[in-house]
Amino acid sequence: MALKGSYTGLNQRQCLFVHGRGWLPWMLLALASATMAALLLERTRLAFSAHHLQWAQDLAFFNQILFAASEGRAWTSSLLLEPTGFFQMVHFHPVLALILPFYLLWPGPLTLLYVNVLVVLSGVFPLAALARDRSGSSWFALAAGLAFLSWLPVQTAALADFRPMAFMVPGFLLVLWGLVRPSWLMMFAGALLTCCAREESSYLLVWVGLSVLVLPPGRSRRRHGAALAAVGLTWFLVLLLVKGNLFYHFNPLAFLSGAQQVGLADQALTRDRTRHLALLLLGGGSATLLSPSTLLMCVGPLLYLLATPAKEWQAFTGNYAFYRDVLIPFLAAGAVMGWVFLVERLRWGGKNSRLGVAGAIMLLGNGLAFHGVRSHLRQGSWEQNRQMAASAEVAGIDSLLERVSPDARVATDYRLIAALSGRRVLWNVAHFYMDDARPPWWDAPWPLGLARVDTLVLPLDAPILGRLDDSWRLEAAASGYGLWLRTRPPAGGYPQPLP
Repeated sequence: MALKGSYTGLNQRQCLFVHGRGWLPWMLLALASATMAALLLERTRLAFSAHHLQWAQDLAFFNQILFAASEGRAWTSSLLLEPTGFFQMVHFHPVLALILPFYLLWPGPLTLLYVNVLVVLSGVFPLAALARDRSGSSWFALAAGLAFLSWLPVQTAALADFRPMAFMVPGFLLVLWGLVRPSWLMMFAGALLTCCAREESSYLLVWVGLSVLVLPPGRSRRRHGAALAAVGLTWFLVLLLVKGNLFYHFNPLAFLSGAQQVGLADQALTRDRTRHLALLLLGGGSATLLSPSTLLMCVGPLLYLLATPAKEWQAFTGNYAFYRDVLIPFLAAGAVMGWVFLVERLRWGGKNSRLGVAGAIMLLGNGLAFHGVRSHLRQGSWEQNRQMAASAEVAGIDSLLERVSPDARVATDYRLIAALSGRRVLWNVAHFYMDDARPPWWDAPWPLGLARVDTLVLPLDAPILGRLDDSWRLEAAASGYGLWLRTRPPAGGYPQPLP
């Protein structure tokens, strides 16, 4: 199968349909996208209001990083017991610099959650443009876009806690659109966006570029593939120079051993991942199997996911669900390419009629895929968040949070840490009095202790409360949580804030 443009061979009537009356499908797609965005933004707000985020710890440290940068300080967060700093963090996210201007206008963790929703959903437009250029029909582009918006993996990726990796969804879709059109501008724009998201993009861009060379769709696109692989390789070499801990989490040299140790050796995990992949293909994405070029491109992200030990990327909620973001754009584009491939080889009816049927199947398939999971989420976490946000329990917790001074040195738990983020000193109480060895980069006193904070917001049965002395008093309690304040500074004073 070849990646090829759409306008070659179109008759005058078809060109009029695409260029003259094609505005209506795009308006409908924009309306559908705005509606879905409003729905998911509200669900995100409810999850935040209910203090029921999937992994509030990571949202908190990203908010702390941007909060520090917004004050002109280092891009760091003490919440990570790892190297911190714009270049020193274990993952490199240049895209944070692009988010900072928006954060300056609307500071706070909720802004990052909204960014996550809008970034993931923005992938609908390069996907629809890819579908139009490949099929020659704006109506098929509308169907592809609606199928993308209705796909549960897309919706839950948008609802996940903020991760810069979300930018890989529109980024790789721009890359694929640039290959289909072909367009140097779109391809390089997408490559730049994915490079800014996370360092693993370097490996994946090389894979996508080599995939185009192995299954060349034409001489011009062969040049695109070579250029794309060169971009990925160049970015990898740059990272080797600026990132001393580039292989901290994902080392290509240990790729197979990681897969064997966890991803393939654990039968239960392998079964869950296989089932998830089968469900991905049971929707509109089944036609990806008809597109050898995009199917080959999917292999790279899939191998990366399978070799990510103990990271549950097949889950729809949880702290590792964002890993699947890297596979979404390839399967979404592969479905479009596969259906157009099939339409071009069938001979019944007219092409527009066949495209209409293919678009309806793709939309229906994605809407029904993961039906059981969708029903569970609707009756479980989504409805639960709505009820919790309006509950007396959450109202009590909020009353405690309102009493915390913006200048307070705070320690709290995983549930409330995101809500309390955006201050000079914030710690997760789980990191206090750890028995583990000192982190390799840590040059401050270890272990961490209560001397670093003057405010605690914790459950009333938190084990660390047994360490409180008479310099602490319980200021208020509500909904199973308490607010403790220091009555006098610790002996020797407070340590310098970290960072």
